Amino acid sequence: MIRSPSAWLVFTDPYVRDLLPDWEVTSRRFVAEFRAEAGPRLGDLAASPAIQRLLATSAAFRTAWQDHHIEGFASRVRVFDHPIMGMRHFEHHRLAPADHPDLHVVIYTPSC
Repeated sequence: MIRSPSAWLVFTDPYVRDLLPDWEVTSRRFVAEFRAEAGPRLGDLAASPAIQRLLATSAAFRTAWQDHHIEGFASRVRVFDHPIMGMRHFEHHRLAPADHPDLHVVIYTPSC
């Protein structure tokens, strides 16, 4: 079973959308990275309940999904517009232990 609670939040939660000043770019990249991460399971994604639910719920997700864009993860600066703290910049990195390549942790560190 393929699940993506992050995708659900990015495409359906107005609070998360408001946190991302570049939501249009970030959300499409999220789908492209999700597709890349699926790798050989990509063909199974369309039939998964999580993807079917997103396709039925979010027009933006449908558009991004139908683009068929695939993009691997890349470290970069992410910007968040917090309702109290204002604009915050973080470096976004993915760490993966060499002996467990399927396991990874994404970290955010403050960017100067």
